[in-house]
Amino acid sequence: MELIKKQIHMNRWKGNAVTQITLDEDFIVPDTLEDMDQVILDNARILGENGRIQDEKMTIKGKMEFAVLYRKENGGLETLGGNIPFEEMVNVPGLKEGDDVTTSWILEDMKAEMINSRKLGVQAVITVEIRAEGEENAYAASDVKMSWAENRSSFFYIPIIICFKNICK
Repeated sequence: MELIKKQIHMNRWKGNAVTQITLDEDFIVPDTLEDMDQVILDNARILGENGRIQDEKMTIKGKMEFAVLYRKENGGLETLGGNIPFEEMVNVPGLKEGDDVTTSWILEDMKAEMINSRKLGVQAVITVEIRAEGEENAYAASDVKMSWAENRSSFFYIPIIICFKNICK
């Protein structure tokens, strides 16, 4: 009796990491725009880029794009937009080159405040979750090969084993 094995490929979870990034930048209102009187509304989104993987570390890069609606000193509304780039090194246990990495970006908080009529302060907190999976190969039994002599002597035992396996499943 011979056990026949086949190679199988599996994706296996290797590790994950969660980190927070804080951003804090000041922006000058361009000369082409009028002075600010009051910030009315602010909005932002995260644009992540492909990261670089090193031994159990990943460099994540991206930028936060923001837009602010404000009331001008002379009346009326104006918008001001910009972006804040960021780059961070994150430790991910079990990560190595060639692994499949999924990155999730969550903008936890974003606030734009007027410092003075020509200056805007933007602060944000970003949560980054990194999940790593790697391919693993293993051998698994797929069949049993029997010679004629073995088949004749164990004829009655094979159905019992198969029935027992079906009951246990």
